[in-house]
Amino acid sequence: MICKQAVLFEPAVFFHRRKLAEEQCSQATSYPDPDPLVGQTEFYGQRPWRPSRIDPVDMQREREGILALQYKERTFLHHSRRIIDLQAAALRQFDLFGSPRTKTQVLVQMAEELMIDQQYEPALATLLPCIQVYRTEQWTGLAAAALLKALKCAFLTMQVESYLGLCLELSAGPACPEAERARIRQNLYLVLEGKAPLPEPSLTGKSERAAVGEASRLWADVLAAQAGSVTVDMSDFSSLLEVSMLLPPVAKVGEPLTLVLSLRNHAPDKDFAVSEVWCGLSVPAHEAACRSAGRLTLPAGGAEVRLEFILRPSNAEVGTVLSVLAVSLQLELASKIILVKKFPVAPPTIAAPLSGEIKKASMPRSSNCISIITRDSNVEVRFLGQEPVLVGEWFPLRLELVNRETGPVTDIEVTYSTCHRY
Repeated sequence: MICKQAVLFEPAVFFHRRKLAEEQCSQATSYPDPDPLVGQTEFYGQRPWRPSRIDPVDMQREREGILALQYKERTFLHHSRRIIDLQAAALRQFDLFGSPRTKTQVLVQMAEELMIDQQYEPALATLLPCIQVYRTEQWTGLAAAALLKALKCAFLTMQVESYLGLCLELSAGPACPEAERARIRQNLYLVLEGKAPLPEPSLTGKSERAAVGEASRLWADVLAAQAGSVTVDMSDFSSLLEVSMLLPPVAKVGEPLTLVLSLRNHAPDKDFAVSEVWCGLSVPAHEAACRSAGRLTLPAGGAEVRLEFILRPSNAEVGTVLSVLAVSLQLELASKIILVKKFPVAPPTIAAPLSGEIKKASMPRSSNCISIITRDSNVEVRFLGQEPVLVGEWFPLRLELVNRETGPVTDIEVTYSTCHRY
């Protein structure tokens, strides 16, 4: 624990040093000439402009020497770089001692320091894994704070995909106040319409104001220059546009299989129109049947809208698992933006037993997986024997097979077993 506290203490020292430098060195705007720091010192702490003495000799030279030190502290010393290096050392320490939550906290602090140093892209890349950790552990407040920081970085770097994903999550989450969610929704609507979003209100620092002006000028150009589609992954968070699948646990060959896609628009103030919906399946041959190209309106307020897709599994798929891998939405408002909800990867294929029967209990179950089993037979077996049967009597076992299949049935094998009643 002493080692951990020591590693954390060193960045705190530089935080305090930077604060003092901002307060006390702001008046040092030029370096004095001649250079008062030129000269050899004889002991630690001796000022170069006081050779062989400790007490001040010339007050004017004393002021110039202090001004030179202040100018070097403000201009040449890179506080953020030293703080980030110390934070990286702290991360290595927490990896060694196995402190994942403290490591995540230091990562967020490192992202804040990168933002101070105007390295917004590395800051965003540092924040995204932390957000995922907070989502998994259900730290709602910490996740919302990290999301807002990431939203600033995405705005300043004009990263459309990350910006839209963060807006979809923040505008649907309960951690932010309603006024904040409404502001984020308006920026989301602007980007979907191909317009530049409004700057984040907390970007008020001196360096941030310059970056905000540059980003505001470039956002419209970035949106207009989008050549291909932008894919926004909504798999890891609760989105403003909710996508879910309703699937049966098993499906029989020859019988229609219905996949129900449920869509909800949780925005309270805007309807969304979807121009195309398609599903990615583990069996590509069925994907053509899981595509809807008609206009679909998602009303505001969270009302459910359902789409049904009809599939027909083949005999070759008996014993396998049909999985829905992803659902993609294309909004009518923004044709170049694709919203994707991915589902867990399907379990491995299961070979069918020799008897042609599959026990449901042996099949893996997942919310996006459907087990393909054999259908019920259309060959009826009738027993025509007459009871009772005497001991030692030869008894003719007569069976009648009625074929209700669409074609002839060959290679029929009938097994029987005796039942003893006492």
